[in-house]
Amino acid sequence: SSGINAEYGSYVLQWILQPNMGPAQAEEMMRQHLVENLGAKLIHNHHKNEPEIWHIECETYTAMQNVSALSGKSFQLIHSTEEATLSFAFSDQGGIIVAERSFDTILTKLGESYQPNKMTRIMAMGKKYE
Repeated sequence: SSGINAEYGSYVLQWILQPNMGPAQAEEMMRQHLVENLGAKLIHNHHKNEPEIWHIECETYTAMQNVSALSGKSFQLIHSTEEATLSFAFSDQGGIIVAERSFDTILTKLGESYQPNKMTRIMAMGKKYE
């Protein structure tokens, strides 16, 4: 099943990857679906003469063991090329922080209490369509 949300310009597609399909074949099938069924057009970076790429990454920061008041606490930090000047942080307590260009300063101050967990870092990227 799939759905289009015109208000936000988003498209959700439930798609099952075939067991014998490699990454290049999967990407080509998705491209065909976007172009042929939805009329999507690839966005080009005219300065580089190549497709524009979107990128998003999420990293989990966990409280250090020596800070007992924060035991078991964590937050996720998200960066996206779609909102390049903003950082988004979501705490396990339900708090949300949106910072414009200053989150590195906040992370420096939190560095004594929280550390990034490299094993939970997630990154995704792809070509932009309109």
